[in-house]
Amino acid sequence: MIDNETLTTEIIDMINSYREGAYWDFKQEWYSKEKSSDMLHDIICMANNLENRDAYIIIGVTDNFELCGVEDDQNRKTTQNLTDFLRSKKFAGDFRPSVEVRSIMVDDVLLDIICVNDNEYVPYYLTEKYKAVIPYHIYTRVQDSNTAIDKSADLIHVEMLWQKRFHLLDSPLQKMKMFLKQKKNWIDDVSTETGTLRYYKYSPEYTIKTERFEGDITATYTLSQMDKHASGYIISLWYHQTILFQADGVFLDGGRYMTVQPAVGSFELKNKQVFYYYLCKNWVKFALYEFFIHDENPRGYLANQEYTKEILFFDDEHEKEDFEIYLQKNMKEYELYIQKVKADTHRRTIHTTQGYDYQDEYDHRLALKMIYKDYCDYFKSGCNEVITLPSLTISS
Repeated sequence: MIDNETLTTEIIDMINSYREGAYWDFKQEWYSKEKSSDMLHDIICMANNLENRDAYIIIGVTDNFELCGVEDDQNRKTTQNLTDFLRSKKFAGDFRPSVEVRSIMVDDVLLDIICVNDNEYVPYYLTEKYKAVIPYHIYTRVQDSNTAIDKSADLIHVEMLWQKRFHLLDSPLQKMKMFLKQKKNWIDDVSTETGTLRYYKYSPEYTIKTERFEGDITATYTLSQMDKHASGYIISLWYHQTILFQADGVFLDGGRYMTVQPAVGSFELKNKQVFYYYLCKNWVKFALYEFFIHDENPRGYLANQEYTKEILFFDDEHEKEDFEIYLQKNMKEYELYIQKVKADTHRRTIHTTQGYDYQDEYDHRLALKMIYKDYCDYFKSGCNEVITLPSLTISS
Protein backbone atom coordinates (compact mmCIF):
# COMPACT_ATOMS: atom_id res chain seq x y z
CA MET A 1 0.00 0.00 0.00
CA ILE A 2 1.45 3.35 -1.07
CA ASP A 3 1.94 5.80 1.80
CA ASN A 4 0.23 9.20 1.83
CA GLU A 5 3.41 11.20 1.26
CA THR A 6 4.27 9.27 -1.90
CA LEU A 7 0.64 9.43 -3.01
CA THR A 8 0.59 13.20 -2.52
CA THR A 9 3.73 13.64 -4.61
CA GLU A 10 2.27 11.47 -7.37
CA ILE A 11 -1.05 13.33 -7.38
CA ILE A 12 0.72 16.69 -7.56
CA ASP A 13 2.68 15.50 -10.59
CA MET A 14 -0.61 14.49 -12.23
CA ILE A 15 -2.18 17.88 -11.56
CA ASN A 16 0.93 19.62 -12.87
CA SER A 17 0.67 17.64 -16.11
CA TYR A 18 -2.58 19.51 -16.89
CA ARG A 19 -4.15 16.40 -18.39
CA GLU A 20 -5.94 13.22 -17.46
CA GLY A 21 -4.26 9.89 -18.11
CA ALA A 22 -4.63 6.16 -18.59
CA TYR A 23 -4.88 5.55 -14.84
CA TRP A 24 -6.04 8.84 -13.35
CA ASP A 25 -9.12 11.03 -13.70
CA PHE A 26 -10.15 14.33 -12.10
CA LYS A 27 -13.55 15.14 -10.66
CA GLN A 28 -14.69 18.52 -9.38
CA GLU A 29 -16.98 17.00 -6.77
CA TRP A 30 -18.12 13.70 -5.30
CA TYR A 31 -20.78 11.63 -7.04
CA SER A 32 -24.30 12.36 -5.85
CA LYS A 33 -26.80 9.57 -5.21
CA GLU A 34 -28.30 10.24 -8.64
CA LYS A 35 -24.88 9.68 -10.25
CA SER A 36 -24.09 6.38 -8.50
CA SER A 37 -24.10 4.56 -11.85
CA ASP A 38 -21.45 7.00 -13.11
CA MET A 39 -19.35 6.23 -10.02
CA LEU A 40 -19.67 2.48 -10.58
CA HIS A 41 -18.80 2.85 -14.26
CA ASP A 42 -15.73 4.98 -13.47
CA ILE A 43 -14.48 2.54 -10.82
CA ILE A 44 -14.87 -0.44 -13.17
CA CYS A 45 -13.03 1.42 -15.95
CA MET A 46 -10.16 2.25 -13.58
CA ALA A 47 -10.03 -1.30 -12.19
CA ASN A 48 -9.79 -2.58 -15.78
CA ASN A 49 -7.06 -0.08 -16.75
CA LEU A 50 -4.50 -1.33 -19.27
CA GLU A 51 -1.45 -0.02 -17.41
CA ASN A 52 -1.41 -2.93 -14.90
CA ARG A 53 -1.18 -0.63 -11.90
CA ASP A 54 -3.21 1.19 -9.24
CA ALA A 55 -5.52 3.89 -10.57
CA TYR A 56 -6.85 7.12 -9.06
CA ILE A 57 -10.06 9.13 -9.22
CA ILE A 58 -8.97 12.51 -7.84
CA ILE A 59 -11.84 14.54 -6.41
CA GLY A 60 -11.59 18.29 -5.81
CA VAL A 61 -9.97 19.39 -9.09
CA THR A 62 -11.84 21.31 -11.81
CA ASP A 63 -11.84 20.60 -15.54
CA ASN A 64 -9.24 23.38 -15.84
CA PHE A 65 -7.01 21.52 -13.31
CA GLU A 66 -7.56 24.09 -10.59
CA LEU A 67 -7.95 23.05 -6.96
CA CYS A 68 -11.46 23.48 -5.55
CA GLY A 69 -11.35 20.99 -2.66
CA VAL A 70 -13.96 18.80 -1.02
CA GLU A 71 -14.25 20.41 2.43
CA ASP A 72 -17.90 21.38 1.90
CA ASP A 73 -18.92 18.46 -0.31
CA GLN A 74 -22.04 16.83 1.19
CA ASN A 75 -21.56 13.64 -0.85
CA ARG A 76 -18.14 12.62 0.49
CA LYS A 77 -17.72 8.90 1.03
CA THR A 78 -15.42 6.64 3.01
CA THR A 79 -13.65 3.43 2.07
CA GLN A 80 -16.38 1.49 3.88
CA ASN A 81 -19.11 3.31 1.96
CA LEU A 82 -17.56 2.37 -1.38
CA THR A 83 -16.80 -1.19 -0.29
CA ASP A 84 -20.42 -1.71 0.79
CA PHE A 85 -21.62 -0.14 -2.48
CA LEU A 86 -19.50 -2.50 -4.61
CA ARG A 87 -20.42 -5.51 -2.48
CA SER A 88 -24.10 -4.93 -3.21
CA LYS A 89 -23.53 -5.26 -6.99
CA LYS A 90 -23.55 -8.52 -8.95
CA PHE A 91 -20.04 -8.99 -10.34
CA ALA A 92 -18.97 -11.97 -12.42
CA GLY A 93 -17.36 -14.64 -10.26
CA ASP A 94 -17.91 -12.43 -7.20
CA PHE A 95 -14.64 -10.66 -8.05
CA ARG A 96 -15.01 -6.97 -7.18
CA PRO A 97 -12.67 -4.01 -7.52
CA SER A 98 -10.72 -3.21 -4.35
CA VAL A 99 -10.85 0.47 -3.44
CA GLU A 100 -9.90 2.81 -0.64
CA VAL A 101 -10.51 6.51 -0.06
CA ARG A 102 -7.50 8.61 0.90
CA SER A 103 -7.43 12.32 1.77
CA ILE A 104 -4.50 14.67 1.14
CA MET A 105 -3.80 18.39 1.43
CA VAL A 106 -2.29 20.23 -1.52
CA ASP A 107 -1.64 23.97 -1.09
CA ASP A 108 -4.01 23.95 1.90
CA VAL A 109 -6.79 22.44 -0.23
CA LEU A 110 -8.34 19.11 0.79
CA LEU A 111 -8.61 16.48 -1.94
CA ASP A 112 -10.11 13.00 -1.77
CA ILE A 113 -8.64 10.16 -3.82
CA ILE A 114 -10.47 6.97 -4.74
CA CYS A 115 -7.57 4.54 -5.04
CA VAL A 116 -8.52 1.56 -7.21
CA ASN A 117 -6.08 -1.22 -6.44
CA ASP A 118 -4.42 -3.27 -9.15
CA ASN A 119 -4.81 -7.06 -9.09
CA GLU A 120 -5.09 -10.06 -11.39
CA TYR A 121 -8.86 -10.56 -11.34
CA VAL A 122 -9.64 -8.47 -14.42
CA PRO A 123 -11.77 -7.97 -16.34
CA TYR A 124 -14.41 -6.87 -13.85
CA TYR A 125 -17.95 -6.77 -15.19
CA LEU A 126 -21.52 -7.02 -13.92
CA THR A 127 -23.88 -9.95 -14.38
CA GLU A 128 -26.93 -7.87 -13.46
CA LYS A 129 -27.81 -4.41 -14.74
CA TYR A 130 -27.37 -1.46 -12.40
CA LYS A 131 -29.10 1.65 -13.74
CA ALA A 132 -27.13 2.58 -16.90
CA VAL A 133 -24.32 0.08 -16.29
CA ILE A 134 -24.94 -2.87 -18.62
CA PRO A 135 -24.31 -6.49 -17.57
CA TYR A 136 -21.67 -8.52 -19.40
CA HIS A 137 -20.19 -5.35 -20.88
CA ILE A 138 -16.48 -4.96 -20.25
CA TYR A 139 -15.39 -1.38 -19.63
CA THR A 140 -11.82 -0.13 -19.61
CA ARG A 141 -9.82 3.08 -19.95
CA VAL A 142 -7.68 3.92 -22.98
CA GLN A 143 -5.37 6.91 -22.63
CA ASP A 144 -7.64 9.51 -20.96
CA SER A 145 -11.03 8.10 -21.97
CA ASN A 146 -13.34 5.53 -20.42
CA THR A 147 -15.33 3.08 -22.49
CA ALA A 148 -18.76 4.64 -23.07
CA ILE A 149 -21.31 3.34 -20.58
CA ASP A 150 -23.53 1.97 -23.39
CA LYS A 151 -20.62 0.29 -25.21
CA SER A 152 -18.16 -2.52 -24.59
CA ALA A 153 -14.40 -2.24 -24.89
CA ASP A 154 -12.63 -3.07 -28.14
CA LEU A 155 -11.82 -6.76 -28.55
CA ILE A 156 -8.05 -6.18 -28.48
CA HIS A 157 -8.35 -4.51 -25.05
CA VAL A 158 -10.67 -7.22 -23.72
CA GLU A 159 -8.11 -9.82 -24.81
CA MET A 160 -5.36 -7.95 -22.96
CA LEU A 161 -7.39 -8.04 -19.74
CA TRP A 162 -8.05 -11.77 -20.01
CA GLN A 163 -4.37 -12.35 -20.76
CA LYS A 164 -3.57 -10.56 -17.51
CA ARG A 165 -6.10 -12.73 -15.62
CA PHE A 166 -4.43 -15.91 -16.88
CA HIS A 167 -0.87 -14.56 -16.51
CA LEU A 168 -0.20 -14.95 -20.23
CA LEU A 169 1.74 -11.67 -20.29
CA ASP A 170 3.94 -12.53 -17.30
CA SER A 171 7.69 -12.98 -17.53
CA PRO A 172 9.13 -16.39 -16.50
CA LEU A 173 10.12 -14.95 -13.11
CA GLN A 174 6.60 -13.55 -12.55
CA LYS A 175 5.15 -16.94 -13.43
CA MET A 176 7.57 -18.66 -11.07
CA LYS A 177 6.47 -16.33 -8.28
CA MET A 178 2.84 -17.26 -9.00
CA PHE A 179 3.67 -20.99 -9.09
CA LEU A 180 5.38 -20.74 -5.70
CA LYS A 181 1.97 -19.92 -4.21
CA GLN A 182 0.70 -23.32 -5.40
CA LYS A 183 2.70 -25.63 -3.16
CA LYS A 184 0.54 -28.68 -3.84
CA ASN A 185 1.45 -28.57 -7.55
CA TRP A 186 5.18 -29.05 -6.96
CA ILE A 187 6.68 -32.53 -7.27
CA ASP A 188 9.78 -33.72 -5.40
CA ASP A 189 11.91 -35.25 -8.15
CA VAL A 190 15.35 -35.84 -6.63
CA SER A 191 16.47 -35.71 -3.02
CA THR A 192 20.07 -36.34 -1.92
CA GLU A 193 22.30 -35.51 1.02
CA THR A 194 23.48 -32.36 -0.76
CA GLY A 195 20.17 -31.01 -2.05
CA THR A 196 16.78 -31.44 -3.68
CA LEU A 197 15.10 -30.86 -7.03
CA ARG A 198 11.42 -29.97 -7.41
CA TYR A 199 9.44 -29.25 -10.57
CA TYR A 200 6.05 -27.66 -11.23
CA LYS A 201 3.87 -30.48 -12.53
CA TYR A 202 1.91 -28.39 -15.06
CA SER A 203 5.05 -26.70 -16.44
CA PRO A 204 7.99 -28.97 -15.59
CA GLU A 205 10.46 -26.55 -17.16
CA TYR A 206 10.10 -24.58 -13.90
CA THR A 207 12.27 -26.14 -11.20
CA ILE A 208 13.59 -25.39 -7.72
CA LYS A 209 17.04 -26.68 -6.80
CA THR A 210 18.57 -26.54 -3.33
CA GLU A 211 22.25 -27.23 -2.80
CA ARG A 212 24.08 -27.35 0.49
CA PHE A 213 27.32 -25.42 0.84
CA GLU A 214 30.12 -25.97 3.29
CA GLY A 215 29.95 -24.37 6.71
CA ASP A 216 27.27 -23.70 9.30
CA ILE A 217 25.20 -20.54 9.78
CA THR A 218 25.36 -18.66 13.09
CA ALA A 219 22.83 -15.89 13.74
CA THR A 220 20.32 -15.01 16.44
CA TYR A 221 17.57 -16.76 14.48
CA THR A 222 19.66 -19.98 14.50
CA LEU A 223 20.76 -19.70 18.14
CA SER A 224 17.18 -19.22 19.35
CA GLN A 225 16.18 -22.65 18.01
CA MET A 226 15.87 -25.80 20.13
CA ASP A 227 18.72 -27.32 18.09
CA LYS A 228 21.20 -24.54 17.33
CA HIS A 229 22.88 -26.34 14.45
CA ALA A 230 22.00 -24.67 11.10
CA SER A 231 23.26 -25.51 7.60
CA GLY A 232 23.50 -23.09 4.70
CA TYR A 233 21.91 -23.75 1.30
CA ILE A 234 21.67 -22.07 -2.08
CA ILE A 235 18.10 -21.99 -3.45
CA SER A 236 17.95 -21.62 -7.24
CA LEU A 237 14.85 -21.02 -9.35
CA TRP A 238 15.25 -22.33 -12.90
CA TYR A 239 13.37 -21.95 -16.18
CA HIS A 240 14.70 -24.58 -18.58
CA GLN A 241 18.48 -24.04 -18.32
CA THR A 242 18.26 -20.44 -17.12
CA ILE A 243 18.61 -19.39 -13.49
CA LEU A 244 15.85 -16.87 -12.79
CA PHE A 245 16.70 -16.17 -9.16
CA GLN A 246 18.98 -17.32 -6.37
CA ALA A 247 18.69 -16.88 -2.62
CA ASP A 248 20.62 -17.98 0.42
CA GLY A 249 18.69 -20.55 2.41
CA VAL A 250 19.16 -22.13 5.82
CA PHE A 251 18.09 -25.37 7.47
CA LEU A 252 17.14 -24.44 11.03
CA ASP A 253 16.74 -26.54 14.16
CA GLY A 254 19.18 -29.22 13.11
CA GLY A 255 17.67 -29.58 9.61
CA ARG A 256 13.98 -29.72 10.62
CA TYR A 257 12.91 -26.50 8.93
CA MET A 258 14.15 -24.86 5.75
CA THR A 259 13.69 -21.18 5.01
CA VAL A 260 15.45 -18.21 3.42
CA GLN A 261 18.12 -16.13 5.06
CA PRO A 262 16.62 -12.65 5.68
CA ALA A 263 18.08 -9.38 4.46
CA VAL A 264 19.98 -7.21 6.94
CA GLY A 265 19.17 -3.58 7.71
CA SER A 266 20.73 -1.21 10.22
CA PHE A 267 20.29 2.05 12.09
CA GLU A 268 22.34 4.07 14.56
CA LEU A 269 21.62 4.18 18.29
CA LYS A 270 23.90 6.24 20.56
CA ASN A 271 26.82 6.02 18.12
CA LYS A 272 26.35 2.27 17.82
CA GLN A 273 25.18 0.48 14.70
CA VAL A 274 22.23 -1.82 15.38
CA PHE A 275 21.46 -4.53 12.80
CA TYR A 276 18.10 -6.16 12.15
CA TYR A 277 16.58 -8.78 9.84
CA TYR A 278 13.75 -8.19 7.39
CA LEU A 279 11.89 -9.45 4.31
CA CYS A 280 9.72 -7.48 1.88
CA LYS A 281 6.43 -9.07 0.89
CA ASN A 282 6.80 -8.09 -2.78
CA TRP A 283 10.11 -10.00 -3.09
CA VAL A 284 10.59 -13.38 -4.73
CA LYS A 285 12.53 -14.26 -1.57
CA PHE A 286 9.36 -13.72 0.49
CA ALA A 287 7.44 -16.02 -1.89
CA LEU A 288 10.12 -18.64 -1.17
CA TYR A 289 9.75 -18.04 2.56
CA GLU A 290 6.00 -18.75 2.31
CA PHE A 291 6.63 -21.74 0.04
CA PHE A 292 8.83 -23.48 2.58
CA ILE A 293 6.45 -22.82 5.49
CA HIS A 294 4.26 -25.61 4.13
CA ASP A 295 7.08 -28.10 4.61
CA GLU A 296 6.95 -27.80 8.37
CA ASN A 297 6.26 -30.62 10.79
CA PRO A 298 5.43 -29.85 14.46
CA ARG A 299 9.08 -29.06 15.19
CA GLY A 300 9.22 -27.08 11.96
CA TYR A 301 6.22 -25.05 13.10
CA LEU A 302 8.02 -24.12 16.32
CA ALA A 303 11.19 -23.33 14.36
CA ASN A 304 9.25 -20.93 12.14
CA GLN A 305 7.67 -19.29 15.19
CA GLU A 306 11.11 -18.60 16.66
CA TYR A 307 12.40 -17.37 13.30
CA THR A 308 9.56 -14.86 12.81
CA LYS A 309 9.91 -13.43 16.31
CA GLU A 310 12.81 -11.30 15.15
CA ILE A 311 12.11 -10.77 11.42
CA LEU A 312 10.37 -7.59 10.23
CA PHE A 313 8.01 -8.15 7.30
CA PHE A 314 7.63 -4.96 5.22
CA ASP A 315 5.26 -4.47 2.30
CA ASP A 316 8.16 -3.15 0.22
CA GLU A 317 11.44 -1.25 0.42
CA HIS A 318 9.62 2.06 0.64
CA GLU A 319 7.85 0.97 3.81
CA LYS A 320 11.21 -0.11 5.23
CA GLU A 321 12.59 3.40 4.62
CA ASP A 322 9.49 4.98 6.19
CA PHE A 323 9.83 2.74 9.25
CA GLU A 324 13.46 3.73 9.75
CA ILE A 325 12.43 7.42 9.66
CA TYR A 326 9.65 6.67 12.17
CA LEU A 327 12.16 4.83 14.34
CA GLN A 328 14.59 7.77 14.43
CA LYS A 329 11.75 10.10 15.44
CA ASN A 330 10.61 7.74 18.21
CA MET A 331 13.94 6.60 19.59
CA LYS A 332 12.93 7.28 23.21
CA GLU A 333 9.99 4.89 22.88
CA TYR A 334 12.29 2.33 21.30
CA GLU A 335 14.72 2.55 24.22
CA LEU A 336 11.80 1.93 26.58
CA TYR A 337 10.96 -1.21 24.61
CA ILE A 338 14.59 -2.34 24.94
CA GLN A 339 14.31 -1.95 28.72
CA LYS A 340 11.03 -3.87 28.71
CA VAL A 341 12.54 -6.74 26.72
CA LYS A 342 15.63 -6.98 28.93
CA ALA A 343 13.44 -7.00 32.05
CA ASP A 344 11.47 -9.98 30.74
CA THR A 345 12.89 -13.01 32.53
CA HIS A 346 10.90 -15.37 30.29
CA ARG A 347 12.46 -14.30 27.01
CA ARG A 348 14.70 -16.70 25.11
CA THR A 349 18.27 -16.83 26.45
CA ILE A 350 20.89 -16.57 23.70
CA HIS A 351 24.32 -17.55 24.99
CA THR A 352 27.46 -15.68 24.00
CA THR A 353 29.12 -17.54 21.12
CA GLN A 354 32.76 -17.15 20.16
CA GLY A 355 32.99 -14.08 22.36
CA TYR A 356 30.07 -12.28 20.65
CA ASP A 357 27.06 -11.05 22.65
CA TYR A 358 24.13 -12.35 20.61
CA GLN A 359 21.72 -11.74 23.51
CA ASP A 360 21.88 -7.96 23.11
CA GLU A 361 21.37 -8.30 19.37
CA TYR A 362 18.37 -10.59 19.93
CA ASP A 363 16.84 -8.18 22.47
CA HIS A 364 17.06 -5.32 19.98
CA ARG A 365 15.19 -7.37 17.39
CA LEU A 366 12.40 -8.19 19.81
CA ALA A 367 12.10 -4.48 20.66
CA LEU A 368 12.03 -3.62 16.96
CA LYS A 369 9.04 -5.94 16.47
CA MET A 370 7.24 -4.01 19.23
CA ILE A 371 7.84 -0.57 17.79
CA TYR A 372 7.07 -1.83 14.28
CA LYS A 373 3.63 -2.79 15.59
CA ASP A 374 3.23 0.81 16.80
CA TYR A 375 4.25 2.03 13.34
CA CYS A 376 1.66 -0.23 11.66
CA ASP A 377 -1.08 0.75 14.12
CA TYR A 378 -0.39 4.43 13.48
CA PHE A 379 0.04 4.47 9.71
CA LYS A 380 -1.74 1.43 8.32
CA SER A 381 -4.90 1.84 10.37
CA GLY A 382 -4.86 5.58 9.73
CA CYS A 383 -4.59 5.60 5.97
CA ASN A 384 -7.64 7.87 5.74
CA GLU A 385 -5.93 10.53 7.83
CA VAL A 386 -5.00 13.73 6.04
CA ILE A 387 -1.34 14.50 5.45
CA THR A 388 -0.17 18.04 4.66
CA LEU A 389 3.01 18.60 2.70
CA PRO A 390 3.64 22.36 2.61
CA SER A 391 6.91 21.93 0.69
CA LEU A 392 5.06 20.40 -2.27
CA THR A 393 3.22 23.01 -4.30
CA ILE A 394 1.51 23.19 -7.64
CA SER A 395 3.71 24.71 -10.32
CA SER A 396 2.52 27.88 -11.96
